[in-house]
Amino acid sequence: MERRGYLWQVIGYCLLFCLLTTQLVYAWPAHVMHIYDGDTMTVAPCGDETCPLFVRLYGIDAPELNQEFGQETRQWLVERLKLRSLIEVIPMGVDNYGRVIGLVAQHGSILNAELVTKGYAWVSNSCVAMVCRSLSHAQKKAAKERIGLWAKDKPQAPWQWRAQERGRQEQLPLMKPESVELPK
Repeated sequence: MERRGYLWQVIGYCLLFCLLTTQLVYAWPAHVMHIYDGDTMTVAPCGDETCPLFVRLYGIDAPELNQEFGQETRQWLVERLKLRSLIEVIPMGVDNYGRVIGLVAQHGSILNAELVTKGYAWVSNSCVAMVCRSLSHAQKKAAKERIGLWAKDKPQAPWQWRAQERGRQEQLPLMKPESVELPK
């Protein structure tokens, strides 16, 4: 009898744990207002352009605009998502900049996965959701088939490029205030 009580207690704790740790995932409609680069956009939730939201695509990292393949990635996304087109955002969280981190879907397709499959983005190092396994598989396939940015021998990942750029910024000489001539 004592074991049965213990078993129900364990089941109770498991159910409580599941209830407390489960995050409700829901999709909400939005219209595309602006595409900044290959993984960031502004949307009008429920078509309301008076309260735009920034959305960062979850699980991927696309080349920066000044990085090789950055403009091509943005252009593909602009052509794929026409302005004012209806999308669904599946929020996964909020980042340090206040952007919604999410999966973006349109016509039954997840754009995050499309970008990786077509060789326009890497799977992010911080990708931990269940979708990340399929994203990693798509990235390996794109690299093997030399699709998109994988056509290059050794494409530089965006996080490596950003670190390199930060290093360059730190090496720039600072102007001394006395070396600046003011107009008279």
